[in-house]
Amino acid sequence: MKIIGFEVDSIHCDKCVSKILDEVSRIEGVHKVDVIRYRRVVVVVEDDVDKKRIEEVIESLGYKVIKE
Repeated sequence: MKIIGFEVDSIHCDKCVSKILDEVSRIEGVHKVDVIRYRRVVVVVEDDVDKKRIEEVIESLGYKVIKE
């Protein structure tokens, strides 16, 4: 397993957090998702889960992943 982190813009409320938690947790191989301080999304995944796939799901919900 590995931990992947993202800085995400436009998370404003608990409803935003719930949307991200619900959708990212549906990705196969995702074990745990947390949103920290309405800014950082941290995901515990199997080694074969692609970071890009998680980014795409977050951005499909209308949030912007800040590229590091």
